[in-house]
Amino acid sequence: MIFNIKYLLILFFLFFFPAINSFSQDLLCVKGQIKINSSCELYAKGGITGTGSGQITSNGNIYIKEYPTAGSENWTNNASDNFLQGTGTVIFNSSESQNITGANKTGFYNLTINNTGQGVIIGHNIDVANTLLMTDGDIDLQNSIIDLGETGTITGETELNRIKVGNTSTNTGTIQTTKTINGDAINLDPANLGLEITTDQNLGLITIVRGHQRQQGSGSFTLNYSIDRYFDIPGIGEINGSNVNVKLKYWDSELQGYTEANLVQYQSVTQSSNTWWAPLTGTVNTGTNLYTPANEPYTSYIYGSAYPNIIFNNRFTLGSTDAPLPIELIDWTVKWLDNNKTRSILNWTTASEINSANFEIQHTKDLSSWVIIGSIQASGNSSSTINYEYIDNNPYSSITYYRLKQIDYDGSFTYSNILALTKDNTVIEIINIYPNPVENTVFFEVLSTQNTNVNTYIIEPLGKAVFTRKAQVVVGKNLFYINIRHFASGTYILKVVTDTGNHKTSKQFIKK
Repeated sequence: MIFNIKYLLILFFLFFFPAINSFSQDLLCVKGQIKINSSCELYAKGGITGTGSGQITSNGNIYIKEYPTAGSENWTNNASDNFLQGTGTVIFNSSESQNITGANKTGFYNLTINNTGQGVIIGHNIDVANTLLMTDGDIDLQNSIIDLGETGTITGETELNRIKVGNTSTNTGTIQTTKTINGDAINLDPANLGLEITTDQNLGLITIVRGHQRQQGSGSFTLNYSIDRYFDIPGIGEINGSNVNVKLKYWDSELQGYTEANLVQYQSVTQSSNTWWAPLTGTVNTGTNLYTPANEPYTSYIYGSAYPNIIFNNRFTLGSTDAPLPIELIDWTVKWLDNNKTRSILNWTTASEINSANFEIQHTKDLSSWVIIGSIQASGNSSSTINYEYIDNNPYSSITYYRLKQIDYDGSFTYSNILALTKDNTVIEIINIYPNPVENTVFFEVLSTQNTNVNTYIIEPLGKAVFTRKAQVVVGKNLFYINIRHFASGTYILKVVTDTGNHKTSKQFIKK
Protein backbone atom coordinates (compact mmCIF):
# COMPACT_ATOMS: atom_id res chain seq x y z
CA MET A 1 0.00 0.00 0.00
CA ILE A 2 1.44 3.41 -1.01
CA PHE A 3 0.58 6.28 1.32
CA ASN A 4 0.72 9.99 0.91
CA ILE A 5 3.53 11.35 3.11
CA LYS A 6 0.93 13.24 5.15
CA TYR A 7 -0.81 9.99 6.16
CA LEU A 8 2.51 8.29 6.97
CA LEU A 9 3.26 11.09 9.38
CA ILE A 10 -0.13 10.64 11.02
CA LEU A 11 0.46 6.92 11.47
CA PHE A 12 3.98 7.54 12.76
CA PHE A 13 2.78 9.84 15.51
CA LEU A 14 -0.21 7.70 16.44
CA PHE A 15 1.71 4.45 16.79
CA PHE A 16 5.15 5.47 18.04
CA PHE A 17 4.44 8.49 20.24
CA PRO A 18 1.57 7.42 22.54
CA ALA A 19 2.22 10.43 24.76
CA ILE A 20 1.11 12.62 21.88
CA ASN A 21 -2.58 11.81 21.98
CA SER A 22 -3.95 14.34 19.53
CA PHE A 23 -3.23 15.47 16.04
CA SER A 24 -4.61 18.44 14.12
CA GLN A 25 -5.34 18.25 10.43
CA ASP A 26 -7.16 20.20 7.75
CA LEU A 27 -9.56 18.28 5.48
CA LEU A 28 -8.43 14.67 5.81
CA CYS A 29 -8.91 12.49 2.73
CA VAL A 30 -8.60 8.83 3.72
CA LYS A 31 -7.59 6.56 0.86
CA GLY A 32 -5.75 3.91 2.86
CA GLN A 33 -5.85 2.54 6.42
CA ILE A 34 -5.84 4.62 9.61
CA LYS A 35 -5.90 3.16 13.12
CA ILE A 36 -6.64 5.22 16.22
CA ASN A 37 -5.93 3.52 19.55
CA SER A 38 -8.14 3.99 22.60
CA SER A 39 -5.62 6.37 24.15
CA CYS A 40 -5.51 8.60 21.06
CA GLU A 41 -7.60 11.39 19.60
CA LEU A 42 -7.78 12.70 16.06
CA TYR A 43 -8.83 16.29 15.42
CA ALA A 44 -9.90 16.78 11.81
CA LYS A 45 -10.30 20.50 11.33
CA GLY A 46 -12.17 20.67 8.08
CA GLY A 47 -13.76 17.22 8.08
CA ILE A 48 -13.01 13.72 6.87
CA THR A 49 -13.63 12.22 3.44
CA GLY A 50 -13.24 8.51 2.73
CA THR A 51 -12.57 7.33 -0.81
CA GLY A 52 -11.53 4.17 -2.60
CA SER A 53 -10.45 1.44 -0.17
CA GLY A 54 -10.01 3.89 2.69
CA GLN A 55 -10.87 2.68 6.19
CA ILE A 56 -10.61 4.06 9.72
CA THR A 57 -10.37 1.71 12.70
CA SER A 58 -10.93 3.83 15.78
CA ASN A 59 -11.20 2.94 19.45
CA GLY A 60 -10.47 6.52 20.46
CA ASN A 61 -12.09 9.87 19.71
CA ILE A 62 -12.42 11.57 16.34
CA TYR A 63 -13.33 15.26 16.44
CA ILE A 64 -14.86 16.85 13.35
CA LYS A 65 -13.89 20.41 14.15
CA GLU A 66 -14.60 23.81 12.75
CA TYR A 67 -12.34 25.17 10.04
CA PRO A 68 -12.06 28.84 9.02
CA THR A 69 -13.87 28.05 5.77
CA ALA A 70 -17.51 27.72 6.84
CA GLY A 71 -19.36 24.58 5.82
CA SER A 72 -16.32 22.38 5.22
CA GLU A 73 -16.31 20.46 8.52
CA ASN A 74 -18.22 17.39 7.29
CA TRP A 75 -18.06 13.60 7.29
CA THR A 76 -18.21 12.22 3.76
CA ASN A 77 -18.10 8.47 3.14
CA ASN A 78 -17.40 7.66 -0.49
CA ALA A 79 -15.40 4.56 0.42
CA SER A 80 -17.63 1.70 1.65
CA ASP A 81 -20.16 0.72 4.31
CA ASN A 82 -17.16 -0.56 6.32
CA PHE A 83 -15.32 2.74 6.21
CA LEU A 84 -15.49 3.22 10.02
CA GLN A 85 -14.68 0.32 12.36
CA GLY A 86 -14.03 -0.01 16.09
CA THR A 87 -15.67 1.12 19.33
CA GLY A 88 -14.60 4.73 19.33
CA THR A 89 -16.57 7.98 19.31
CA VAL A 90 -17.04 10.53 16.54
CA ILE A 91 -17.78 14.01 17.87
CA PHE A 92 -19.24 16.75 15.67
CA ASN A 93 -18.01 19.98 17.20
CA SER A 94 -18.56 23.26 15.38
CA SER A 95 -20.51 26.51 15.36
CA GLU A 96 -21.36 25.95 11.70
CA SER A 97 -23.77 23.52 10.06
CA GLN A 98 -22.14 20.08 9.60
CA ASN A 99 -23.09 17.21 7.30
CA ILE A 100 -22.88 13.43 7.34
CA THR A 101 -23.08 12.45 3.72
CA GLY A 102 -21.44 10.50 0.90
CA ALA A 103 -22.30 7.62 -1.39
CA ASN A 104 -22.13 4.98 1.38
CA LYS A 105 -23.63 4.39 4.80
CA THR A 106 -21.44 4.93 7.85
CA GLY A 107 -21.75 2.70 10.88
CA PHE A 108 -20.86 4.72 14.01
CA TYR A 109 -20.31 3.05 17.36
CA ASN A 110 -20.68 6.20 19.45
CA LEU A 111 -21.84 9.43 17.84
CA THR A 112 -21.84 12.73 19.75
CA ILE A 113 -23.55 15.91 18.56
CA ASN A 114 -21.87 18.93 20.14
CA ASN A 115 -22.66 21.62 17.63
CA THR A 116 -23.35 25.11 18.93
CA GLY A 117 -24.51 26.37 15.54
CA GLN A 118 -27.11 25.02 13.12
CA GLY A 119 -26.65 21.36 14.02
CA VAL A 120 -25.82 18.27 11.98
CA ILE A 121 -27.61 17.33 8.75
CA ILE A 122 -27.93 13.65 7.85
CA GLY A 123 -27.53 13.33 4.10
CA HIS A 124 -27.22 9.52 3.98
CA ASN A 125 -28.50 6.64 6.11
CA ILE A 126 -26.30 5.88 9.11
CA ASP A 127 -26.13 3.30 11.92
CA VAL A 128 -25.36 4.00 15.58
CA ALA A 129 -24.51 0.79 17.44
CA ASN A 130 -24.10 2.12 20.97
CA THR A 131 -24.77 5.72 22.05
CA LEU A 132 -26.18 8.67 20.15
CA LEU A 133 -25.33 11.50 22.56
CA MET A 134 -27.12 14.82 22.07
CA THR A 135 -24.87 17.28 23.94
CA ASP A 136 -25.61 20.44 21.97
CA GLY A 137 -27.43 21.16 18.71
CA ASP A 138 -30.06 19.38 16.61
CA ILE A 139 -29.95 16.53 14.12
CA ASP A 140 -31.82 17.19 10.86
CA LEU A 141 -32.73 13.81 9.38
CA GLN A 142 -33.97 15.27 6.10
CA ASN A 143 -34.90 12.12 4.11
CA SER A 144 -32.44 9.71 5.72
CA ILE A 145 -32.65 7.00 8.40
CA ILE A 146 -30.71 6.66 11.62
CA ASP A 147 -30.80 2.97 12.56
CA LEU A 148 -30.00 2.24 16.21
CA GLY A 149 -30.30 -1.51 15.61
CA GLU A 150 -30.77 -3.71 18.68
CA THR A 151 -28.08 -2.06 20.83
CA GLY A 152 -28.07 1.67 20.08
CA THR A 153 -29.78 4.27 22.26
CA ILE A 154 -30.42 8.01 22.38
CA THR A 155 -28.97 9.93 25.32
CA GLY A 156 -29.36 13.57 26.27
CA GLU A 157 -32.11 14.57 23.82
CA THR A 158 -33.92 17.72 24.98
CA GLU A 159 -36.12 20.45 23.56
CA LEU A 160 -32.96 22.39 22.61
CA ASN A 161 -30.96 19.36 21.36
CA ARG A 162 -33.39 17.23 19.42
CA ILE A 163 -33.79 14.95 16.43
CA LYS A 164 -36.09 16.39 13.77
CA VAL A 165 -36.55 17.02 10.04
CA GLY A 166 -36.00 20.37 8.38
CA ASN A 167 -39.28 20.39 6.45
CA THR A 168 -42.10 18.60 8.29
CA SER A 169 -44.33 18.70 5.20
CA THR A 170 -41.98 16.92 2.80
CA ASN A 171 -39.01 15.39 4.65
CA THR A 172 -39.41 11.65 5.35
CA GLY A 173 -36.40 11.06 7.60
CA THR A 174 -36.81 8.66 10.55
CA ILE A 175 -34.92 7.16 13.47
CA GLN A 176 -35.56 3.54 14.39
CA THR A 177 -34.67 0.76 16.80
CA THR A 178 -35.18 -3.01 16.71
CA LYS A 179 -36.18 -4.56 20.01
CA THR A 180 -37.81 -7.69 21.41
CA ILE A 181 -41.05 -6.66 23.13
CA ASN A 182 -42.31 -9.31 25.54
CA GLY A 183 -45.63 -9.47 27.35
CA ASP A 184 -44.19 -8.01 30.54
CA ALA A 185 -43.45 -4.55 29.09
CA ILE A 186 -44.48 -1.71 31.41
CA ASN A 187 -43.86 1.87 30.26
CA LEU A 188 -40.99 0.64 28.10
CA ASP A 189 -39.27 3.34 26.01
CA PRO A 190 -37.14 1.40 23.48
CA ALA A 191 -33.82 3.16 22.84
CA ASN A 192 -35.30 6.34 24.38
CA LEU A 193 -37.20 7.05 21.16
CA GLY A 194 -39.88 8.96 23.08
CA LEU A 195 -42.80 6.63 23.79
CA GLU A 196 -43.86 4.28 26.56
CA ILE A 197 -45.23 0.83 25.68
CA THR A 198 -47.23 -1.30 28.09
CA THR A 199 -48.46 -4.65 26.82
CA ASP A 200 -49.23 -8.15 28.03
CA GLN A 201 -48.73 -9.53 24.52
CA ASN A 202 -45.48 -10.85 23.02
CA LEU A 203 -44.79 -8.69 19.98
CA GLY A 204 -41.47 -10.41 19.31
CA LEU A 205 -38.57 -8.71 17.51
CA ILE A 206 -39.98 -5.55 15.94
CA THR A 207 -38.60 -2.36 14.43
CA ILE A 208 -40.10 0.75 16.00
CA VAL A 209 -39.89 3.90 13.89
CA ARG A 210 -40.14 7.53 14.91
CA GLY A 211 -40.78 10.06 12.15
CA HIS A 212 -41.32 13.81 12.05
CA GLN A 213 -43.37 14.33 8.90
CA ARG A 214 -46.80 15.79 9.69
CA GLN A 215 -49.61 13.27 9.19
CA GLN A 216 -52.55 14.39 7.10
CA GLY A 217 -56.14 14.15 8.24
CA SER A 218 -58.64 12.00 6.35
CA GLY A 219 -62.05 12.53 4.80
CA SER A 220 -63.20 16.12 5.11
CA PHE A 221 -60.27 16.78 7.47
CA THR A 222 -57.60 16.50 4.76
CA LEU A 223 -56.54 20.10 5.37
CA ASN A 224 -55.71 19.30 9.00
CA TYR A 225 -52.40 17.88 10.18
CA SER A 226 -50.84 16.24 13.20
CA ILE A 227 -47.94 17.57 15.22
CA ASP A 228 -44.42 17.00 13.86
CA ARG A 229 -44.09 13.46 15.20
CA TYR A 230 -45.45 9.94 14.65
CA PHE A 231 -44.53 6.38 15.61
CA ASP A 232 -44.85 3.03 13.81
CA ILE A 233 -45.10 0.07 16.20
CA PRO A 234 -45.54 -3.21 14.28
CA GLY A 235 -48.05 -5.61 15.80
CA ILE A 236 -49.38 -3.31 18.50
CA GLY A 237 -52.50 -2.50 16.48
CA GLU A 238 -53.38 -6.15 15.96
CA ILE A 239 -53.41 -7.40 19.53
CA ASN A 240 -56.36 -7.71 21.89
CA GLY A 241 -54.87 -8.08 25.34
CA SER A 242 -56.21 -6.86 28.65
CA ASN A 243 -53.40 -4.41 29.29
CA VAL A 244 -52.31 -2.48 26.20
CA ASN A 245 -51.20 1.14 26.16
CA VAL A 246 -48.93 3.40 24.13
CA LYS A 247 -48.02 6.78 25.60
CA LEU A 248 -46.51 9.32 23.23
CA LYS A 249 -43.94 11.98 24.13
CA TYR A 250 -43.37 15.19 22.20
CA TRP A 251 -41.49 18.48 22.27
CA ASP A 252 -43.26 21.85 22.47
CA SER A 253 -41.53 22.87 19.23
CA GLU A 254 -43.38 20.02 17.44
CA LEU A 255 -46.88 21.30 18.29
CA GLN A 256 -47.44 23.35 15.11
CA GLY A 257 -48.95 26.09 17.23
CA TYR A 258 -51.74 23.86 18.61
CA THR A 259 -52.95 24.39 22.17
CA GLU A 260 -51.13 21.75 24.18
CA ALA A 261 -54.09 21.03 26.47
CA ASN A 262 -56.22 20.13 23.40
CA LEU A 263 -53.95 17.33 22.16
CA VAL A 264 -55.53 14.01 21.17
CA GLN A 265 -53.74 10.78 20.33
CA TYR A 266 -54.76 9.08 17.09
CA GLN A 267 -54.29 5.60 15.68
CA SER A 268 -54.56 4.76 11.99
CA VAL A 269 -57.56 2.51 11.27
CA THR A 270 -58.77 0.81 8.09
CA GLN A 271 -62.09 -0.73 7.12
CA SER A 272 -62.60 -1.91 3.55
CA SER A 273 -61.05 0.85 1.41
CA ASN A 274 -61.41 3.60 4.03
CA THR A 275 -58.49 4.60 6.24
CA TRP A 276 -58.90 7.23 8.92
CA TRP A 277 -57.53 8.40 12.26
CA ALA A 278 -59.32 7.02 15.32
CA PRO A 279 -59.00 9.24 18.42
CA LEU A 280 -57.81 7.61 21.65
CA THR A 281 -59.37 9.56 24.49
CA GLY A 282 -56.93 10.18 27.31
CA THR A 283 -55.01 12.83 29.21
CA VAL A 284 -52.09 15.08 28.36
CA ASN A 285 -49.44 16.09 30.88
CA THR A 286 -48.24 19.48 29.66
CA GLY A 287 -45.44 19.48 32.23
CA THR A 288 -43.80 16.24 31.09
CA ASN A 289 -45.02 16.42 27.45
CA LEU A 290 -46.67 13.00 27.64
CA TYR A 291 -50.07 11.86 26.31
CA THR A 292 -51.63 8.85 28.03
CA PRO A 293 -54.61 7.17 26.30
CA ALA A 294 -57.17 5.10 28.20
CA ASN A 295 -55.60 1.87 29.40
CA GLU A 296 -57.75 -0.52 27.40
CA PRO A 297 -57.10 -2.70 24.33
CA TYR A 298 -57.61 -0.72 21.15
CA THR A 299 -59.88 -3.21 19.40
CA SER A 300 -62.59 -3.20 22.05
CA TYR A 301 -61.93 0.30 23.34
CA ILE A 302 -62.78 2.09 20.09
CA TYR A 303 -65.33 -0.01 18.29
CA GLY A 304 -66.07 -3.25 20.08
CA SER A 305 -67.06 -6.56 18.49
CA ALA A 306 -69.73 -4.93 16.29
CA TYR A 307 -67.03 -4.02 13.75
CA PRO A 308 -64.88 -7.14 13.34
CA ASN A 309 -63.56 -6.09 9.93
CA ILE A 310 -61.74 -3.03 11.22
CA ILE A 311 -57.95 -3.23 10.96
CA PHE A 312 -55.96 -1.32 13.56
CA ASN A 313 -52.78 -0.13 11.90
CA ASN A 314 -49.38 0.41 13.47
CA ARG A 315 -49.12 4.20 13.17
CA PHE A 316 -49.78 6.59 16.06
CA THR A 317 -49.60 10.37 16.21
CA LEU A 318 -50.87 13.38 18.14
CA GLY A 319 -53.31 15.92 16.79
CA SER A 320 -55.54 18.58 18.28
CA THR A 321 -59.26 19.13 18.74
CA ASP A 322 -58.52 22.49 17.09
CA ALA A 323 -57.65 20.64 13.87
CA PRO A 324 -59.04 17.07 14.10
CA LEU A 325 -57.71 14.29 11.88
CA PRO A 326 -60.38 11.58 11.45
CA ILE A 327 -62.93 10.98 8.73
CA GLU A 328 -66.55 11.21 9.85
CA LEU A 329 -68.05 8.58 7.54
CA ILE A 330 -66.92 4.97 7.43
CA ASP A 331 -70.19 3.75 5.86
CA TRP A 332 -72.49 5.74 3.56
CA THR A 333 -75.07 3.84 1.49
CA VAL A 334 -78.41 4.33 -0.24
CA LYS A 335 -80.81 1.65 -1.52
CA TRP A 336 -84.47 1.09 -2.35
CA LEU A 337 -86.68 0.52 0.67
CA ASP A 338 -89.42 -1.33 -1.24
CA ASN A 339 -89.74 -3.44 -4.39
CA ASN A 340 -91.80 -0.76 -6.10
CA LYS A 341 -88.86 1.64 -5.86
CA THR A 342 -90.94 4.45 -4.44
CA ARG A 343 -88.91 5.10 -1.27
CA SER A 344 -85.19 4.99 -0.53
CA ILE A 345 -83.26 4.49 2.70
CA LEU A 346 -79.98 6.21 3.50
CA ASN A 347 -77.58 4.86 6.13
CA TRP A 348 -74.29 6.25 7.35
CA THR A 349 -71.87 5.61 10.20
CA THR A 350 -69.44 8.04 11.75
CA ALA A 351 -66.12 6.90 13.20
CA SER A 352 -65.82 10.02 15.32
CA GLU A 353 -67.36 13.46 15.61
CA ILE A 354 -65.95 16.71 16.93
CA ASN A 355 -68.25 19.71 17.43
CA SER A 356 -70.77 18.17 15.02
CA ALA A 357 -74.21 19.87 15.18
CA ASN A 358 -76.34 18.15 12.54
CA PHE A 359 -76.49 16.34 9.19
CA GLU A 360 -78.45 17.89 6.36
CA ILE A 361 -79.71 15.39 3.75
CA GLN A 362 -79.91 16.67 0.18
CA HIS A 363 -80.92 15.20 -3.16
CA THR A 364 -81.00 16.25 -6.81
CA LYS A 365 -81.83 14.84 -10.22
CA ASP A 366 -79.25 16.77 -12.25
CA LEU A 367 -76.35 17.52 -9.85
CA SER A 368 -77.10 21.23 -10.24
CA SER A 369 -80.10 22.04 -8.06
CA TRP A 370 -79.72 20.41 -4.64
CA VAL A 371 -82.84 20.21 -2.45
CA ILE A 372 -82.78 19.85 1.35
CA ILE A 373 -85.07 16.95 2.21
CA GLY A 374 -84.30 16.51 5.91
CA SER A 375 -82.00 17.09 8.87
CA ILE A 376 -80.80 14.85 11.70
CA GLN A 377 -79.13 16.03 14.89
CA ALA A 378 -75.53 14.84 15.25
CA SER A 379 -73.83 13.63 18.41
CA GLY A 380 -71.62 16.64 19.01
CA ASN A 381 -68.43 15.00 20.22
CA SER A 382 -67.83 11.27 20.06
CA SER A 383 -64.91 8.85 19.74
CA SER A 384 -67.10 5.78 19.07
CA THR A 385 -69.10 4.70 16.03
CA ILE A 386 -72.62 6.09 15.63
CA ASN A 387 -75.19 4.88 13.09
CA TYR A 388 -77.66 7.18 11.31
CA GLU A 389 -80.65 6.49 9.06
CA TYR A 390 -82.99 8.57 6.89
CA ILE A 391 -85.88 7.58 4.58
CA ASP A 392 -86.60 9.57 1.42
CA ASN A 393 -90.30 9.20 0.58
CA ASN A 394 -90.04 11.16 -2.67
CA PRO A 395 -87.11 10.12 -4.87
CA TYR A 396 -87.08 11.39 -8.44
CA SER A 397 -88.71 9.32 -11.17
CA SER A 398 -85.56 8.13 -12.98
CA ILE A 399 -82.36 8.93 -11.08
CA THR A 400 -81.70 10.55 -7.69
CA TYR A 401 -78.36 11.77 -6.37
CA TYR A 402 -77.75 12.12 -2.63
CA ARG A 403 -75.20 13.87 -0.43
CA LEU A 404 -74.80 14.73 3.25
CA LYS A 405 -73.88 18.14 4.58
CA GLN A 406 -72.26 17.84 8.01
CA ILE A 407 -72.56 21.14 9.90
CA ASP A 408 -70.50 22.08 12.97
CA TYR A 409 -71.58 24.24 15.90
CA ASP A 410 -69.63 27.18 14.52
CA GLY A 411 -71.45 26.99 11.18
CA SER A 412 -68.60 25.42 9.21
CA PHE A 413 -69.59 22.44 7.08
CA THR A 414 -68.34 19.67 4.82
CA TYR A 415 -70.02 17.52 2.15
CA SER A 416 -69.92 13.77 1.75
CA ASN A 417 -69.27 12.06 -1.55
CA ILE A 418 -72.29 11.72 -3.87
CA LEU A 419 -74.32 8.52 -4.18
CA ALA A 420 -76.85 7.71 -6.91
CA LEU A 421 -80.00 5.61 -7.08
CA THR A 422 -81.75 4.80 -10.35
CA LYS A 423 -84.99 3.03 -11.27
CA ASP A 424 -84.09 1.93 -14.80
CA ASN A 425 -80.47 0.85 -14.14
CA THR A 426 -79.06 3.83 -16.03
CA VAL A 427 -75.31 3.92 -15.39
CA ILE A 428 -73.85 6.61 -17.66
CA GLU A 429 -75.20 9.56 -19.63
CA ILE A 430 -73.57 12.34 -21.64
CA ILE A 431 -75.36 15.38 -20.26
CA ASN A 432 -73.43 18.14 -22.00
CA ILE A 433 -71.07 18.59 -24.94
CA TYR A 434 -69.49 21.94 -25.80
CA PRO A 435 -68.66 24.04 -27.71
CA ASN A 436 -70.83 22.77 -30.52
CA PRO A 437 -69.83 23.39 -33.27
CA VAL A 438 -66.21 22.93 -32.12
CA GLU A 439 -62.95 23.95 -33.76
CA ASN A 440 -60.11 22.60 -31.57
CA THR A 441 -61.09 20.94 -28.28
CA VAL A 442 -64.42 19.34 -27.44
CA PHE A 443 -65.50 19.14 -23.80
CA PHE A 444 -68.15 16.75 -22.52
CA GLU A 445 -69.67 15.82 -19.18
CA VAL A 446 -70.63 12.26 -18.27
CA LEU A 447 -73.09 11.61 -15.46
CA SER A 448 -72.53 8.24 -13.77
CA THR A 449 -74.32 6.23 -11.09
CA GLN A 450 -71.33 3.95 -10.54
CA ASN A 451 -67.57 4.00 -10.24
CA THR A 452 -66.67 2.15 -13.42
CA ASN A 453 -64.38 1.96 -16.46
CA VAL A 454 -65.56 3.27 -19.82
CA ASN A 455 -64.42 3.41 -23.44
CA THR A 456 -64.85 6.66 -25.36
CA TYR A 457 -65.23 6.67 -29.14
CA ILE A 458 -65.54 9.38 -31.78
CA ILE A 459 -67.27 8.02 -34.89
CA GLU A 460 -67.07 9.73 -38.28
CA PRO A 461 -70.05 10.12 -40.69
CA LEU A 462 -69.24 6.82 -42.46
CA GLY A 463 -69.36 4.88 -39.18
CA LYS A 464 -65.64 4.40 -38.57
CA ALA A 465 -64.17 5.06 -35.11
CA VAL A 466 -61.44 7.69 -35.56
CA PHE A 467 -60.68 8.04 -31.85
CA THR A 468 -60.72 5.65 -28.86
CA ARG A 469 -59.69 6.12 -25.23
CA LYS A 470 -60.15 4.24 -21.96
CA ALA A 471 -61.11 6.18 -18.85
CA GLN A 472 -62.61 5.90 -15.40
CA VAL A 473 -65.79 7.57 -14.19
CA VAL A 474 -66.93 8.07 -10.62
CA VAL A 475 -70.38 8.54 -9.21
CA GLY A 476 -71.60 11.99 -10.20
CA LYS A 477 -70.40 14.40 -12.88
CA ASN A 478 -67.19 13.66 -14.84
CA LEU A 479 -65.56 16.19 -17.18
CA PHE A 480 -63.45 15.08 -20.17
CA TYR A 481 -61.95 16.79 -23.20
CA ILE A 482 -60.46 15.69 -26.54
CA ASN A 483 -58.33 17.69 -28.97
CA ILE A 484 -59.83 17.27 -32.46
CA ARG A 485 -58.21 20.15 -34.36
CA HIS A 486 -56.79 17.71 -36.95
CA PHE A 487 -60.18 16.14 -37.69
CA ALA A 488 -61.88 16.91 -40.99
CA SER A 489 -64.94 19.14 -40.87
CA GLY A 490 -68.20 17.27 -40.50
CA THR A 491 -70.70 15.69 -38.13
CA TYR A 492 -69.40 13.18 -35.57
CA ILE A 493 -70.89 10.92 -32.89
CA LEU A 494 -69.35 10.87 -29.40
CA LYS A 495 -70.08 7.52 -27.73
CA VAL A 496 -69.24 6.36 -24.20
CA VAL A 497 -69.61 2.66 -23.38
CA THR A 498 -68.96 0.82 -20.11
CA ASP A 499 -66.27 -1.86 -20.12
CA THR A 500 -68.93 -4.58 -19.99
CA GLY A 501 -70.74 -3.10 -22.99
CA ASN A 502 -74.05 -3.24 -21.13
CA HIS A 503 -74.45 0.53 -20.86
CA LYS A 504 -73.83 3.21 -23.45
CA THR A 505 -74.63 6.81 -24.21
CA SER A 506 -73.97 9.05 -27.24
CA LYS A 507 -74.34 12.59 -28.55
CA GLN A 508 -73.70 14.31 -31.84
CA PHE A 509 -71.39 17.27 -32.42
CA ILE A 510 -70.10 19.25 -35.41
CA LYS A 511 -66.43 19.87 -36.23
CA LYS A 512 -65.91 23.20 -38.01
